[in-house]
Amino acid sequence: MLLTLSTLALPENANAQEWAYETYRDRDYATSCGDALSGDMGLLCFTVGCEAGGWMTFSLNAATALPDRIDVTLSVDETKPETRAFARRSVGGEDIPAYGAREAEDVELIAALKSGSTLVLTLGGTVEAEHRFSLSGSSAALDPVAEVCALRPAPVADPRTVELVRARGACADLQGSMSVEPEFALREDFNGDGAEDVAFDLGAVTCSTAEDLFCGAGGCTHVIYLAREGLFDEVLRRRMLRLVNPPDAEIAVEVEAQACAELDAEAGEAEVGTNEACVERLTLDAGEVALVARLSGPAARDWMEDLAAQP
Repeated sequence: MLLTLSTLALPENANAQEWAYETYRDRDYATSCGDALSGDMGLLCFTVGCEAGGWMTFSLNAATALPDRIDVTLSVDETKPETRAFARRSVGGEDIPAYGAREAEDVELIAALKSGSTLVLTLGGTVEAEHRFSLSGSSAALDPVAEVCALRPAPVADPRTVELVRARGACADLQGSMSVEPEFALREDFNGDGAEDVAFDLGAVTCSTAEDLFCGAGGCTHVIYLAREGLFDEVLRRRMLRLVNPPDAEIAVEVEAQACAELDAEAGEAEVGTNEACVERLTLDAGEVALVARLSGPAARDWMEDLAAQP
């Protein structure tokens, strides 16, 4: 590829480029960097990808700091501009603005990204910048991403059945039989709106022919659905070691220690990414995941233990 975004950070020598497909650890993504048409923020890189077991996201990397929340308008070949709300979240170990692509809204947009000639991103709010991206090579880069990164589906009435059907199908593909432990579902209010939401731990699903079908080095896939007007909207699907829901409209997730590698380096840790824990505090505001803070080091797991002990 022309440019490797090994940790999805903006490289010092990044230039406007054709699209390229890349894999890093458990993440697949396609990326390109664009030239500024207006504004003074310099080069901007736009990425489409997902982590293993997660949904497709659009994300932004820039040489200058971007706001925690920003409206971005995407226009392919100057037709049918689409505006999406990006919020800062953890993507490939980086804290960057991102948007979770949705099945109901983004199928045509992704098709346009693959078939068009030029993409223009207009960043609103305090940024007020516009960048142009060539879509040369976009189809070849985005096709493998689309094969492994699904779009977030429309809200459902019975998320438990949806997850069990999906898990049973994955196990059946391996000629196995499935069993489910009682801790599979957790019903709590995860965003502080008073409604009972639900989370599923796919580590509680066992397949006779694949012991770790939904688990890996980063833990097991967890899925959170928020209750909304009689339906349930999936907002998070991610591998994690543990999920805790403290009584403050935030959630805390323990993830693979490598996710805190950047924090370790900044703190001068001798062995980057080898801390005993990495914990992220997240909010699920308006159905979008936003990163509040990341904690690293021995105190992180102690903090998780204290949260878990709260009534």
